[in-house]
Amino acid sequence: MILIISALKAEAMPLIERLALKRIDAVFPTYANDDFVLVICGVGTEKCAAATGWAFGHFANIIGAINIGCAGYGDDAIDYGKLFVANIVEHESKSRAYVPDILYKHSLCECRLLTFDEEVRNYNAKAENTLFDMEAYGFVSAAFCFLTNDKCACLKFALDDVHKNILVSKEELCKLSESVADDVIGFVFNFKAYCEASSKTEQEDILTNVIDTVSNRYSLTESRRNILKKELHNTHVYYNTVPDLNLLPELQGTQKKHSAAAFEELLGNMRNNINCIDCPKREQETDFGRSCFRHIYVEREILDTEYVQSVISKFKNANIVPVPDYKSVFNRKKQNALNQLQNKNLILAKAHGALLYKGSDYCNAFGFEKFYYCSTVMGCIYGCRYCYLQGMYSSSNIVAFVNTEDFFEEINKVDDGTGFFVCCSYDSDILALDKILNTVEKWLDFAESKPNITFEIRTKSVGISSLLNRKPVENVIIAYTLSPESVRRKFELYTPSISKRLSAAERLLQHGWRVRVCIEPVLAPVVNEKDYFALADEIIKSAATNRFEDIVVGEFRMNGKYFQQISSLHKECPLFANPYISYRGTAAFYDGSKECVLRISEHIKQKTGLKVICFQSDL
Repeated sequence: MILIISALKAEAMPLIERLALKRIDAVFPTYANDDFVLVICGVGTEKCAAATGWAFGHFANIIGAINIGCAGYGDDAIDYGKLFVANIVEHESKSRAYVPDILYKHSLCECRLLTFDEEVRNYNAKAENTLFDMEAYGFVSAAFCFLTNDKCACLKFALDDVHKNILVSKEELCKLSESVADDVIGFVFNFKAYCEASSKTEQEDILTNVIDTVSNRYSLTESRRNILKKELHNTHVYYNTVPDLNLLPELQGTQKKHSAAAFEELLGNMRNNINCIDCPKREQETDFGRSCFRHIYVEREILDTEYVQSVISKFKNANIVPVPDYKSVFNRKKQNALNQLQNKNLILAKAHGALLYKGSDYCNAFGFEKFYYCSTVMGCIYGCRYCYLQGMYSSSNIVAFVNTEDFFEEINKVDDGTGFFVCCSYDSDILALDKILNTVEKWLDFAESKPNITFEIRTKSVGISSLLNRKPVENVIIAYTLSPESVRRKFELYTPSISKRLSAAERLLQHGWRVRVCIEPVLAPVVNEKDYFALADEIIKSAATNRFEDIVVGEFRMNGKYFQQISSLHKECPLFANPYISYRGTAAFYDGSKECVLRISEHIKQKTGLKVICFQSDL
């Protein structure tokens, strides 16, 4: 069900008629059918917030919400009657900004929406691309509590030119509402389709039937029922099977211990795929059509700087959204990070506070006593399923900090003349973003001035023109992450093929760059060990004519909290349904994964004579 909130009946009447909504008895004037519920809240922020909250409490199956109504405008470039979707909602007297995630496609213009507690007259003639209303802030402040940001929208039509200081009549409002109704309906149904598609859960009925049948047979307590749900999910995802209800373990008696024993036997069977049957083929993950940077959010403080304008100019069709600070977009609660993977947006910001950090124990320091990293970019253009960033951040968008030179100053402060290691592409892939951000050249110039520091740029990108067009920097290592092609296809969304990555690494070697090859994370046993040995043989063949700096083979390892976060995000991914062990806060696959890493390392070492670094969790 889609919730529609409007302030006035005159705004809502064309929708009520076209959607065939029927009046129902409720606290607020309410009209509904099986697919929509429309609530008329009255004028004002508080009334709108109250009506929105009431609707969510009264109707349990709301999957999306839209605030629809008229708005004032003061920008001469805005035409009377034009429809807009709000890409940021602010209040004239409050500091917080709400940023709806527009992940669905639409054909309307977008604008800033500024909410006032009183009717606006002659406010700030320079408020470009801004509409004024009295409800939207109350709507989003309430709706954002119940839905992810992409399921909340504000749709406004420009009615009142605040410079003319003429009160709008009810007749004029009715006339304009009717004239835009078809376009409004088109948006509403498009929004509804998006909400429905991204709210689907696969084979829910099948799993529910198994849970109910097993629970009844073994008289499961609520805690054991929850254990069954988790184990059933893992079996369903990892093997694509469910227990055969005709082959459930028999009860050996009527006591509780007999039920407990039979239930434990069932769990063991599920973990080993015994007495299980295939599920109907799972649907492919919903892909709403991957797009890149339909929106570029820019902190207002840096909007007019030359560098920011040069980045923006590369995206002629993007919506540029000025925001108070990057955290209002990147750190929002209730983001739909999974859908954002197909609709990544760029956030341009200025970094403050600590800019240089000590390296994590989960990463290789390559023998250096001091290991630092900095994140000039947070988030990655790629969508690798196993990436820890999805557990670290609540957003799949990308934050690019524009003050790169300030990061250099932080490195200068810790530079005491002794050698240390700096990873400058740690929480992103700056080489993959270089055509947009142009930061690699800055890093190389800085590295050239710091010969006592070793810099690493880790990447999966084949966009190496910035490296081939200049003399190699002796203290910079380009580290290529490689995985079997089977891993790339399943778990490394949108990355270049392995053959192209290896070819790019070879070209850099031939040009004189130091190149490291990293086979990590090794995802055994989810991925067949033979695939990794096939990849190792490709690298061995390349190493016969190309002298790699070293070769890293690393076991999958991740902060346990991040692992749990990602597993809840990618519920249908076998990487997180496979049994794993948690050790000292680290989640790592077991059942031979460590031995697999050792075998691959030894295989490469024997065949090439190169330095092979075997990196494993401390288990």
